[in-house]
Amino acid sequence: MAEQVLIPVKLQVEAMLHGQVDLLLKARLGCAPVDPRPYLTVTRADVEQYFLQHPDLAQAYYDRQHAITTNHDIHRIETDGQSYRVFALDHGKPRFERRFDTLTGAVSEHLLVAYGMY
Repeated sequence: MAEQVLIPVKLQVEAMLHGQVDLLLKARLGCAPVDPRPYLTVTRADVEQYFLQHPDLAQAYYDRQHAITTNHDIHRIETDGQSYRVFALDHGKPRFERRFDTLTGAVSEHLLVAYGMY
């Protein structure tokens, strides 16, 4: 079982957002575990709250993810009219699609899915 290490939610979300979870955990644990999920305690509500407080970062995350043009075995986030879609592309075919009315909801979903936290 993972040892309990209290890491502030803000640091967890920022590490996830910038792809630096391994660095955060290494600084806190002395090593970066292969599976970081037992050490990440953020919830969907935490991530959404963070993005509500930092809407510019939500937009920047969306822009970075949307700019990725690969269509093979990747999670995507796209606009669909006035809403957003988050889905996996499996050999170019969308799977496991979820729709969101807000950018905050969509980027939160995409970020959590990227870390296996659905």
